[in-house]
Amino acid sequence: MQDADSLDKAGTKKEGAFYMWISQEIREVLGGAAPTFISHYYVKDEGNADLNPRSDPHGEFGGLNCLRQAQTLQETAKQAGVSEEEARQTLAACREKLHTRRGQRPRPHLDDKVCTHQQSLHKQRNKCCVTLLSHL
Repeated sequence: MQDADSLDKAGTKKEGAFYMWISQEIREVLGGAAPTFISHYYVKDEGNADLNPRSDPHGEFGGLNCLRQAQTLQETAKQAGVSEEEARQTLAACREKLHTRRGQRPRPHLDDKVCTHQQSLHKQRNKCCVTLLSHL
């Protein structure tokens, strides 16, 4: 499981930094396909954490975008003046380019602590044994 905190471009740990995007970086990576991608995934220069007050309770996501589909493929194709298949291919290519770019970022800390159900049962059993033994 990955920790939510990761390093931003300035090297500061921030929640969600690995997965968030600034619109300028998207434009830089995607070039001419950026407008289609930006409208489909609700990317805004000021950031898109504005849909719900709980989206950014600490005011950390100003200027950052969490990609979320804002319109249907049909709407995106119509807006771009292309077929749905062309829009699908464009969006898939854009996602691949952004995935490659994101792969160059420092990954979030990996939380490798595992507490399984079995471990929980063993702890409970040991606790019961100690309680029983203390009463003998």
